[in-house]
Amino acid sequence: INRRPEECRLSPVGFDCHDEKGRLRDAAAPPHTDSDACTHAGAEFSRAFEFHRQGNLTEAKQVCWLILCADPCHFDAAHLLGIIFLQLGLFNLAERQLSSAIAINPQIASAHNNRGSALKSLGRLNESLASYENAIALQHEYPEALINRGAVLLELKRPEEALESYEGALALN
Repeated sequence: INRRPEECRLSPVGFDCHDEKGRLRDAAAPPHTDSDACTHAGAEFSRAFEFHRQGNLTEAKQVCWLILCADPCHFDAAHLLGIIFLQLGLFNLAERQLSSAIAINPQIASAHNNRGSALKSLGRLNESLASYENAIALQHEYPEALINRGAVLLELKRPEEALESYEGALALN
């Protein structure tokens, strides 16, 4: 990936991961067949992940952006970029980016959990609850999602259900 972020004119949020007939592309198959490009995207994502792990969100964000410019359906880059937006307090962008990641691969519980956190921060509690419940449906033993679900249920004035959610999380530890 030999472009700088400013050379990519498209925002990673809302990249189209559909083929020319409107069908969702296979998330396991990149939109190109160049194995060197796939290997390079994997190496670039490793760099983005390491930058993120080190707390260098600016560099991690730029590398994710470049990966998505080259491969709009790269789930890991889309998901990590959503997490970065969430950590930066850019909750609208985080929600949109995490929704894009979920559109690429709806089977990843952590993406639903992270989207729930963005929605909660936006005050969209019912949607947040639905995201946490999606995460729990995908990964039944997910303490973080159970705790997050409990917090939203408390805000929604549903303390009995919140208690059940918290107890479920405690039972896993």
